[in-house]
Amino acid sequence: MSLIKEYMTVDTPMCTPLTSIENIKKIMKDNDSEEILVVDTMLEKHLVGIIYGNDISAKSFEQSVVPSSLNAELFVKPVPVTARENITLEECQKILDANHLEHLAIIDEEGHLCGVYERVNHYKVPKKSEEKKSASSNAKIELTEDDDPEANNMESEGGHDGHTVH
Repeated sequence: MSLIKEYMTVDTPMCTPLTSIENIKKIMKDNDSEEILVVDTMLEKHLVGIIYGNDISAKSFEQSVVPSSLNAELFVKPVPVTARENITLEECQKILDANHLEHLAIIDEEGHLCGVYERVNHYKVPKKSEEKKSASSNAKIELTEDDDPEANNMESEGGHDGHTVH
């Protein structure tokens, strides 16, 4: 049984509540991302919430504020759903489906951010297997339209109940 921690991305971009909006926008651009996770400190990494790029643009425009005068804490929203690092890949897929999500923040028992699982990572080789590559692991896999996450891409539409799955 595959655990989610074998498939998650561990070097996910993040910031703290005191990170400037200018730095957040740069991090988002550098990582080609429209959201960034917020942690209490870069050392502890307790998950605080998430910031969406759309919110930064909208609030800056509404209030005619210079983005350099703002920091992350003004834009943080709670992360609606998280999961523990010890759940299975199948359990994670069910959480994503039930909440209409494409990615999921993964935390440990103390609430520290461990990484992010993205639905597209389901089609990647788990970390343990990557280390043990052999000539036979170069098999070509073809995805059908039903298997392709881009073909079935669903937008996240609120309605999340803010729970953590153990």
